[in-house]
Amino acid sequence: FREETIKVIEEPIKIIKDGKPEFVYPFLLKREEEYIEEGEKMRHCVASYKDKSSSIIVSIRSLDKEERVTNEYHIQNGGRVQSRYFCNQSPPEYLEPAISDLSDKIYELAKWNKLGWIDKKRVPIKINGVEVDIVKIRLENPQYEEVRDIRDIAMYLV
Repeated sequence: FREETIKVIEEPIKIIKDGKPEFVYPFLLKREEEYIEEGEKMRHCVASYKDKSSSIIVSIRSLDKEERVTNEYHIQNGGRVQSRYFCNQSPPEYLEPAISDLSDKIYELAKWNKLGWIDKKRVPIKINGVEVDIVKIRLENPQYEEVRDIRDIAMYLV
């Protein structure tokens, strides 16, 4: 993605929660492991969207990253496809203004054709800064033949 696009999307958004002002932090998912982490944390299927070329995913997160809403936007027109909370629930009402604010930003970026990827490529998977080669792990360790992706690898590296 363009740096300017990321900067606009990831700008903090002020909300009111329990009568007090707070900030939430949009995060544009860019790498496969981010999609996987979001899906596991939120207990929904966003990880399966990692190769979807018609949309982008933006996670709106609290400062501690515990409170989240996963948002899908159509790349061509910037329209919001869906917003999902934990276990595919509807987002809490106090997060609706943040979703609306983010949706407006996404729409504007799409209108100026700044929403799409600059380049989409496969990059090495890293866990704790260490590059992981799934094929090499399988070849050197036949007992790990069930290793399919990053989620399976993580337990062998711990």
